[in-house]
Amino acid sequence: MTAIVGILNKRAAVMAADSAVTVNNDKGVKIYNTATKVFSLSDEHPIGVMIYDNVEFMGTPWELIFNLYRKERGGIACHSVQEYAESFISFLKENDYFSSEESRENYLLQEISAFYNVVKDEVSELVEKEGISKDDNNAIKEKVKGVLDEIHGVCKNAEKCKEFENYSEKEFCKTSKILVDSLMDACGEVNLPTDMREEWQRGIFTHLCTNFFLNNLGTGIVFIGYGDQDIFPSVFPTVIGGVIDNRLRYFFNLERADKITHENSACILPFAQGDVMLTMMKGIAPDMYTAITDEVQVLMEKTVRQVAEELGVSDGEKVTEAATPIIEMTQKELEEKIDDIITEKFTSGLVNTVEFFNVEDMVNMAESLISITNLQRHITSSEETVGGPIDVAVITKTNGFKWVKQKMTK
Repeated sequence: MTAIVGILNKRAAVMAADSAVTVNNDKGVKIYNTATKVFSLSDEHPIGVMIYDNVEFMGTPWELIFNLYRKERGGIACHSVQEYAESFISFLKENDYFSSEESRENYLLQEISAFYNVVKDEVSELVEKEGISKDDNNAIKEKVKGVLDEIHGVCKNAEKCKEFENYSEKEFCKTSKILVDSLMDACGEVNLPTDMREEWQRGIFTHLCTNFFLNNLGTGIVFIGYGDQDIFPSVFPTVIGGVIDNRLRYFFNLERADKITHENSACILPFAQGDVMLTMMKGIAPDMYTAITDEVQVLMEKTVRQVAEELGVSDGEKVTEAATPIIEMTQKELEEKIDDIITEKFTSGLVNTVEFFNVEDMVNMAESLISITNLQRHITSSEETVGGPIDVAVITKTNGFKWVKQKMTK
């Protein structure tokens, strides 16, 4: 896992990242503090990237790919940071995705396996929770169908990955036939129905076409710096998965993109394991925020039932149904109010301070945010998934990409 952060104001963009990388093997999980997650994309232009989740793409290290991009396209200026992201995607395609046919098959196998495990685990939980017998094939089949339908419905309404907009299920079935055969065999081994091939294919296909990435099978790439026509820096996050049928699974994470302007003078953008940084910025841990708002909704629903009982209303379900829209509206208003308080009391003050930071202050803040996350993981987690030396780089319009702190590499 990873902790990375970008801090931007009108003077510069600062990037910082830890060095921890998690490796899964036959002997278990091993964490090494040797990974590089900050890179320059050009020796001539002010543009760089940070990465999180996977340090390889289809078996090829991202570090090698970034170095090759810098050598081949580093001298070419792009008008915006988004154009650099688009140029990088084009570079991957032109170089046959730096992958072999075998690695592409392996990626598809990983995606199908991840999808299968999610469905299997959810069905197992439902079967256990409802006390369904493992021999009740019809009931289990109904649960599998329900889970697959739910995933299909969510994915069908989600944004599609750009290169899969015209991809048909028929094409996918040709590519995945052998792997789906293996999946059906796996279903039989755990007492899941084996006569639901079409439902499984439809679910997997719909999932693979969207911007959902299971089990961190994608890599987050945060492009940061200046386009040729930019006065101030910007951030443009992208998530890249793998290749299926010569189509690249990727999407531009526009919700996390940010740009410094005269009106938006500073920003602090944590990625991956950003919970500790967000706690500092917002005054409340993200998990605590979710727990509180969820508990409030439960209490509101409980209160409605109690009021119905006190009034002697016989049809309690009808009262609850009528109250649901009111509860949902109240919940939304509560969350908006909390967000306003967070912005007013915490976030805006911090961001307003960053607006006036010089580059040294920004560097110190970025490094400190990673260090705080490292400390929290060291104290509370059995697996220290954030740690090791902290790499810090600065990008300015006039001086380009410059290292401030870089761990020793062989």
